[in-house]
Amino acid sequence: MTNSGRGRHRGRQVKTVEEIFQEVNRRYVRIKPKDRRDNNSILYKVLHELLKIMRKCDNLFDSMNPKLEYLGSYFDGMRVGQPNEYDINVILTIHVNYSKISLDARETQNSYTSIIMPEEFRRLSNTPETATKGFKKTKFWCDRSYRMSVTNFRSWMQSVVDAALNTLPLENGKLESDIHYVQLIEIV
Repeated sequence: MTNSGRGRHRGRQVKTVEEIFQEVNRRYVRIKPKDRRDNNSILYKVLHELLKIMRKCDNLFDSMNPKLEYLGSYFDGMRVGQPNEYDINVILTIHVNYSKISLDARETQNSYTSIIMPEEFRRLSNTPETATKGFKKTKFWCDRSYRMSVTNFRSWMQSVVDAALNTLPLENGKLESDIHYVQLIEIV
């Protein structure tokens, strides 16, 4: 055996199992670099266009300065086969002192942790300056104890996505959008 982990068998070099796996991954499993570049270009354009439309449709969403964060197996370069799903977070800025947000696992079902919003969050829906920016909607994100409701937040977020998608034209019963004259999105 040599230091590389390779051995010799009847005068020829023998590959290690790791080297064989790497070669199979490179040749047959991993997305080709050109396909990845093309896919990323389309994906980024579609997502940024959708984010722009979402900002126009909901002033609260817009005022929370949304940003996209890409993660998961596809973006880590670990995706096996062709991409058919993506892990993308929409990061929203809530205008409060984050150190005043507390977590509480007492009195919760199924061992979930509650996010308890600070007093300043409660005022966002009542202050005229922030209420006109859509923060009145945040009142429904929390229960009476100001624990954040995942269900209510998701419902609001889904309504923003739906409002954005409803602005796109329908063609043959499908939503379509053209960005820079290239068809990029078809949602069935």
